[in-house]
Amino acid sequence: MWEYRTEVITIKEGIGKIGGKFDENKISDTFNELGRQNWELVSLIASNNSFGHAGTGIAVFKRPLEQR
Repeated sequence: MWEYRTEVITIKEGIGKIGGKFDENKISDTFNELGRQNWELVSLIASNNSFGHAGTGIAVFKRPLEQR
């Protein structure tokens, strides 16, 4: 059995997100921290902010459910 977790990830920051700054280190740090907690990324869904440009994403993670 699995347990699931979602995280909203900021993909680009800036006015209107068009030409905004992509913070690769921030995303990597977040994903690596979750990986250390045994979370595995299974999907990343881009969320359109305006005019088809993605400013945020929804990351879906899973890990084995601990038996209690």
